[in-house]
Amino acid sequence: MDNTAAISMATANGPTTRSKHIDSKAHFLREQLKKGTIRTIYVQSNQQIADLFTKPLPSSKIPHLTDLVRDYHNYTAAGR
Repeated sequence: MDNTAAISMATANGPTTRSKHIDSKAHFLREQLKKGTIRTIYVQSNQQIADLFTKPLPSSKIPHLTDLVRDYHNYTAAGR
């Protein structure tokens, strides 16, 4: 998840006044959290790999984020 608000919504026990529009996806995430299938962690903005695919970025950020993707791929390819 990409920010503390998303983590808070995923771990909350019920809807909040600001998240009533979130429906079955939030319930699905909560179920998966309870089962231990997924976990939430905070990721700093400068470490958000998704930004590489979802935002226009200054050229100075692209090498850093592509390195993160490469590192993650190598980590998962090693069976971790």
